[in-house]
Amino acid sequence: MQLLYSDDEFDLPVAYFLMPETVVEASVCTISGLPSNGSCPSTTDLVIKKPGQNKCGMFHYSAPAETSVETNEPPPGSVGY
Repeated sequence: MQLLYSDDEFDLPVAYFLMPETVVEASVCTISGLPSNGSCPSTTDLVIKKPGQNKCGMFHYSAPAETSVETNEPPPGSVGY
């Protein structure tokens, strides 16, 4: 689109998208496709129809990191090392 607007051969007016009241920008779980519940490991922001009370019903457990990226040492307080 930027190339079209910057091309002098095309005289396109700049038009802004006015978001209707029936849609929102929401964080959506990439696993379930439902609005994120906060524990989703991966989300994407989408413009979707206003959701009701439905949110992602899955509890996504993420295990703590086993080593520190900077030191390659186990995290403080870990056991079994």
